[in-house]
Amino acid sequence: MKKFKNILLILLITILLAACGKSVEPKTNGDTEVVTEADNIKEEKKDEEKVEEKAEIDELTGMEIESEEEIKFAKSFDIKYLKDGFVLIDMKENSESLLLVPEGKEAPKDIEGLKIIQKPIERIAANSTTDVAMLKAIGELDKVNAVTTDKGDWYIDGIDERIDSGDICYIGKSTSPDYELLQSREPDIVLLVSSQTEAFQKVRDKLTEIGLNWSNVNNNIEDDPRGRIEWAKFFGALVDNREAANKYFDEQINKIEEIESKTKDITDRKTAAYFRITKDGYTVKKADDYSVKMLELAGADYGLSDIGEDTGITKVSAEDFIKMAENIDILIHENMGAYITNMDELLEHGDHLADLLAVKNGDIWTTDKNYWQSLDKSADMIMELYDMIYGEDTPDDLNYYHRIK
Repeated sequence: MKKFKNILLILLITILLAACGKSVEPKTNGDTEVVTEADNIKEEKKDEEKVEEKAEIDELTGMEIESEEEIKFAKSFDIKYLKDGFVLIDMKENSESLLLVPEGKEAPKDIEGLKIIQKPIERIAANSTTDVAMLKAIGELDKVNAVTTDKGDWYIDGIDERIDSGDICYIGKSTSPDYELLQSREPDIVLLVSSQTEAFQKVRDKLTEIGLNWSNVNNNIEDDPRGRIEWAKFFGALVDNREAANKYFDEQINKIEEIESKTKDITDRKTAAYFRITKDGYTVKKADDYSVKMLELAGADYGLSDIGEDTGITKVSAEDFIKMAENIDILIHENMGAYITNMDELLEHGDHLADLLAVKNGDIWTTDKNYWQSLDKSADMIMELYDMIYGEDTPDDLNYYHRIK
């Protein structure tokens, strides 16, 4: 009887200990621990604390970062996808950063120094043709409802038709738009050229005055063509199409890498350079300009590498240009200013041009009218440059360039 009572006592103590959240020593085979509800709660709290410790907080918004867009080449923006669907586009130069607020939510009241844009963005007024090209590249052309380039001057398929149908409205020149007409289009955002001229500053001030959201698009200050096309990710963030933007960008980069694989073993590289003819001389590209990088990606050495670093163009006299360009293998005239289509038109600007090596060898080209509206086709343009420089039996008329004859 005493032994039976002892067994009952042990069982009772075991039950009481379990009820109090204590663990019981070896059960069944001596290797399994009994984990109580209290232990589970403690572990869950530890896990929560670990998550809180790892959560990265954005300095501009104070909000938790869920992910960051990988930016490989562009230097003038970053994108952070924040908790609860907020998106921060951190503009590095020439514009306020944007906080995109999900539909049905409000931005935190204590945020300063950010332009607050309510999503969804369904109507976009585009100040630049390249913005339209990039939106078309990611399948979002239907969101463009106002432009500053009129019908007949477009080389992007579908724009003239959309102007005719009223889906897109021409609102006047980029530096002096019809503000009443623009307001009637009710754009969710107005995309502006990144220019610091007084004319564009007046446009920005006026848009702020009448209560329209705007943002500069700084792709024109990128010094690498891959950085310029990476701005697709900016547009993807604006219109909630991150997947399409990344797909487009990856496809372009893959094409460029294929071209690089063709040129990596070339030892006897040809020289090439862009130029423009102006009223009072010539302009050439500085060594760090994006178009020079396009030539280099196509396998050429820049023929005017001594012109100076930095981006953009620099003016030179006719005499200096002839000296600099005399022995360059490939010359490409950019059709801005003097518009040239054939050799007679070229030589109207000076018989001295006939002495250039590229002219003598028939290796002088010019850009076509669609060139300036084809940012989204940068990889294809680099491929055509490769064909112009190293191709055999390259046709005289390509998609973005043609030979001056």
